[in-house]
Amino acid sequence: LNPIEKGFGVQIGAFGDMENAERRIEALNKKGFKNLLINIDNSKAKPTYRVIMGPFDTEKSAKSYAGSLLKKHKIKGFVMGL
Repeated sequence: LNPIEKGFGVQIGAFGDMENAERRIEALNKKGFKNLLINIDNSKAKPTYRVIMGPFDTEKSAKSYAGSLLKKHKIKGFVMGL
């Protein structure tokens, strides 16, 4: 995994283990989605693996993408800084 230093993403899932995050990415890849990232949050005792679409250069472009995901694909997500 390559570190992302800046930008925005649309988080579409959070999992307690890497395998579930990878399964979500595989399912989305089969539907034609690319540019998927896994962000590992180690701030708590057990890591959280976040599945994120992006990166986007601006918050506005990430919000626009999140809106189209919901409208066209019924995938809920929220914008977050990377």
